[in-house]
Amino acid sequence: MKNRLKQTMDYLPFILLVIYTISEWLANYVTNIQIPFRTYFGILLLLLNALVFIRHHKLAVLLTGLICLSGTFGIIMLSPAMVRYSIGNGTSLVFGDLYFIAIFIIHFIISFRYYTGILSKKYWQGLLAQLTNKNER
Repeated sequence: MKNRLKQTMDYLPFILLVIYTISEWLANYVTNIQIPFRTYFGILLLLLNALVFIRHHKLAVLLTGLICLSGTFGIIMLSPAMVRYSIGNGTSLVFGDLYFIAIFIIHFIISFRYYTGILSKKYWQGLLAQLTNKNER
């Protein structure tokens, strides 16, 4: 029961990303703006993450974290509008959208158990074994 609740909670950051994307697109749909490629790439990753959640829960949780990190550093965007943060005389921050930071913190708190040992070879061999075992069924 407790494990099932933890797995259900893993969906929360992904759902927050989807809600954020939909709300930003609805808010900026009426404006005539040029949408950058990073936005389309971000939405493609979000759709891919939804498909991966259906089959491989652990991989999808890791992909959610990757999406949050990519958005934090401005590699991808989920909003069609450009968001810039500056300090003082126009010095820009290296971060992307600040919502990604908040969602990543929530994600990391909820799904920390998937990140223990992530830098070890054994972790990645175990993940690969899980992926290949599920494909054989």
